[in-house]
Amino acid sequence: MRRLHHPAHSTHRSTLRSVGFVLALVGGGFTAIGLLSFFGSMTGGGIPEHFWCAFVGLPMLGLGTRLLKMGYFGAVTRYVAGEVAPVAVDATNYVVANTTDSLQNAARAVGEGLRGVGPATTNEACPACQAPQPGDANFCAACGAAMPRDRACGSCHHGNPATARFCNGCGAELASA
Repeated sequence: MRRLHHPAHSTHRSTLRSVGFVLALVGGGFTAIGLLSFFGSMTGGGIPEHFWCAFVGLPMLGLGTRLLKMGYFGAVTRYVAGEVAPVAVDATNYVVANTTDSLQNAARAVGEGLRGVGPATTNEACPACQAPQPGDANFCAACGAAMPRDRACGSCHHGNPATARFCNGCGAELASA
């Protein structure tokens, strides 16, 4: 599962970790000696003799810490990814599972809009003159005849065209008008 992009990566990583540890350890020691000398001289009233160690130790400590970070960056990143990825997968699955109906309705509406199908754009023929009319027309634009209204199914209350004999929603036979 662990792929290295270059064969020498493991050698580089080991070197960064080893040198970083040594530098951080030596730098920490020098820093401690320098600070103890400084603060010890404050209580004793003398001049700090080894304060220069802090000036050598602090950069060594910083560089050692940086090298350790670089050496362990891949391991830390893999750990974080292993902790975060399952949560992201669970969140995505939750969203998908709980929005399926909404997404299907939205996709259906977009598809109908792209195809030019829908209540406002469906062409119906006038029952009197057979001229094509928009689906939301109340009266024929050619002859003025009233357009038939949709009627609801008695079983499922689904809207059906006035000329339908069976419900588009449940298949039940519609009562004659």
